[in-house]
Amino acid sequence: MVGIVNGELQNIANGTISDEDLSKIRTNFLKEYEQAKDKNSFDMQLLTKYFRFKENINDPKHFESIVKSMSKQDIQNIAKQVLNTGKSYEVVFKPKQ
Repeated sequence: MVGIVNGELQNIANGTISDEDLSKIRTNFLKEYEQAKDKNSFDMQLLTKYFRFKENINDPKHFESIVKSMSKQDIQNIAKQVLNTGKSYEVVFKPKQ
């Protein structure tokens, strides 16, 4: 599984991102955002971000506009950054014997 994830991340860093995948990512982010609004943890996150950073993440310009403006190049740059400077840990779970 680790090899598959690393391989996909490398593909993204190389620029292999389809328009269909980008559209699915945007749709999923916006869907999860809408679903999260009904939970108490969302309200807590709003308050925390506001009081710590003076940001109103409930304002559409802070989330929806960012998601809608994401480009393939933005995602490729993030993947490159993760591969070049990110820290990773491999955790292996073994069943009891």
